[in-house]
Amino acid sequence: MVAFHVTMLCSDNGNMTHSVADKEQQNKNSILLWAVSIGSIVATVPFNLLYGRFGARWVFFGAGVISFVSTALVPASADLSFYTFIIIRFFQGVAFGSSFSAVGMVCSRWAALDENGFFLSAMTIFCQISVILTNPVAGWLCVSPLGWRSVYYFHAAVDPILFGLWIWLYTDYPEHHKKVNDGEKKIIMAGKNSGERKLDGFLPYKEIFTNKVVLVVWFNAIASIISAIFLLTYFPTYLKDVLGYPLETAAVLSMFPALSHVPAKLVFGWVFDKLRCISEVNKMRICNTIALKFSGILFIVAGFIPNSMAGWSVACTTLNYAFIGANCAGFYKCGSLVSRQYSHFVIANIQFLKCVSFFVSPLLVYLFVSDQSSRDQWRIIYFIMAAFLIIGNTLFLIVVTDQPAEFTKIKKPNSKAEFDEKNEKLIEGGADSP
Repeated sequence: MVAFHVTMLCSDNGNMTHSVADKEQQNKNSILLWAVSIGSIVATVPFNLLYGRFGARWVFFGAGVISFVSTALVPASADLSFYTFIIIRFFQGVAFGSSFSAVGMVCSRWAALDENGFFLSAMTIFCQISVILTNPVAGWLCVSPLGWRSVYYFHAAVDPILFGLWIWLYTDYPEHHKKVNDGEKKIIMAGKNSGERKLDGFLPYKEIFTNKVVLVVWFNAIASIISAIFLLTYFPTYLKDVLGYPLETAAVLSMFPALSHVPAKLVFGWVFDKLRCISEVNKMRICNTIALKFSGILFIVAGFIPNSMAGWSVACTTLNYAFIGANCAGFYKCGSLVSRQYSHFVIANIQFLKCVSFFVSPLLVYLFVSDQSSRDQWRIIYFIMAAFLIIGNTLFLIVVTDQPAEFTKIKKPNSKAEFDEKNEKLIEGGADSP
């Protein structure tokens, strides 16, 4: 899916398919991006229900099959017709719509409560890693004799390997995993109630959707994710059309922000989990301020950097994306701690908002950028991003908490879900695992 951001600048011979003023091509590219957003939005609710009822193991594997087939069919669909291409992009979006529900489910079931930040950090860097790995490879293949089609065939070939590893290694019940010893089981399960250890598909929708902390977490998510997706999607275009870099150079430079984001996210998650001299609430306040307010300031600064200082523009965007990495120990962690056993739903709705951002970013470009070489037009979008980031952080500082919400006490009426008595003894008294 990420490869499209580079291949939309390529043709069969590796040359550009459009000039910066080719509005028709820009509109087609926006529609193809929107198709992914719509597919992800449509898939979010069904995947939520499937994860809640059946867990992540086979459901996420099914999403991998959809990803494999749709990616392999991209070249053929592009040759067949534009409308066929839209349909295939829609199914790529459906596969992508499974990802954040999986993140929430894995964190809920495998993360110890005092390691939530690091788990979320490690689990939410997949977009950035995909950019780091995909952009240079896609850029090289695009300008090679193999052409842009080879980019999709290569990624389709990798899919079965990755999802084969997933189905081999992952289980929804860490207490039953043969590689997890008794001590590790106790650490993972410590402090979790029975609702956090079962799969019954129940969700208190009304209480979640009316909780002010959850609503602010979601507002912060859409502000942060729209800005991050905007940078991931359009930074290669900005480098090439505004700053004047050739395609190969733009493809390589565009991976720097994502490259900075990955270690920053892991460091923020690990350090602020281990830091004991600051309260949990203040740690989340600090990280969220770095991720949103500082990012907003850098958007404003980047809008004024001239072409003669193009290197500084790359550096500013790279630092911006590194700061965004602190969000895992900010609103992400708050959402997980507040929602506990329902965190897969709360975090999955961050995925829904991420899907919306794929729609919003092209819309903003469509509305404000008629000439892709105009810095003044791009600057308008930068200022919009900055405003939402700063507002979101201000609201978060007011409502942030590390305590589980009242809706976490709501259980499924007359639930028939049962647990292995030995597992209960393991949690309560440390009995040996079966």
